[in-house]
Amino acid sequence: MPGPILKPGDTVDVWPTTEPFIAQDHFVLNIESRDQILISLIGGDFLRWFHEKREIPAGPATLRSYELQDNAGDATIVAELGGEQKAETTLAQVFWLLERQKRGERGALANNGWGNLWDLYT
Repeated sequence: MPGPILKPGDTVDVWPTTEPFIAQDHFVLNIESRDQILISLIGGDFLRWFHEKREIPAGPATLRSYELQDNAGDATIVAELGGEQKAETTLAQVFWLLERQKRGERGALANNGWGNLWDLYT
């Protein structure tokens, strides 16, 4: 019998937001500025799905990372995380994590070309 498809990793406490988060103001192409996050590509799907997204301010959260142990589709991963509500992370939280590794430093996010899986850890 196969084991779990997700291996739990570290947790990280994400600070609250105090202003609305507007994705197109934050997720911008940038390969030169030392003050901003280096973003060399924003795919068409991201633009279609999220570029005009606005999020209301949110309180602090604790997120847990996971390492995928086997190939799995989105539905399987979401189910293993406990459903959509538990698996969903805000763009503001993702951007907060990116800001802490804006030059590719080691940290909570994988920077080795692998994807990142997170859930709301409560």
